[in-house]
Amino acid sequence: MNLSIDNLIQYYFLIVGIVTVILGIFLVCGKKIMISRIMLSSFPFINFIIIMIIDIIRYPFSLKITIIYGFTIIVLLILVLKFTKGKYVVNNVNYDVFIKEMQTYFIKNNIEYDEVNGEFTFQKNRNRKIKIRSSSSNTIEVDLKEVRNDRLYYDIKDAMRKSLKNIKDTYYSWDSIIILIVGIIAIIVAVLWL
Repeated sequence: MNLSIDNLIQYYFLIVGIVTVILGIFLVCGKKIMISRIMLSSFPFINFIIIMIIDIIRYPFSLKITIIYGFTIIVLLILVLKFTKGKYVVNNVNYDVFIKEMQTYFIKNNIEYDEVNGEFTFQKNRNRKIKIRSSSSNTIEVDLKEVRNDRLYYDIKDAMRKSLKNIKDTYYSWDSIIILIVGIIAIIVAVLWL
């Protein structure tokens, strides 16, 4: 049984490495990508779940340990959803250029707003706000939590997509290099495990 579990772990690392390297290559090439924070946060969460499942299969735990693992998974899932829903990360985009593109979109589509330091307030939508902040070099975090249940949510996501298409300049973020390196390390671990 241990041999087959080791093979599963090995193939898992290989798949994770390949997917991560592909994402890293897109980012290193300057591709502008908008990713939901839920997707980014679920990656380590899924890894944690897989490690727990492998431990349960590999070592015959008691029912108490299995219940503790199950409870931990449920609590982590609730926390991930609570803190990441409605948030997006945009890679390889300059903060100031992105803000200007968003403003242009809102003006063209007659969406009234006030903007102060990347915080947009929409008067016609009960003063709901979105926050755009630079999280690292050429990486932006957009918080749409307040408008998540409004029609405005979809308008803003559309604005973000169109803004990314309109930005012709190429920017690079350090995150892309880190993602590429992590993917390469995962592939090396999987290959050495063979």
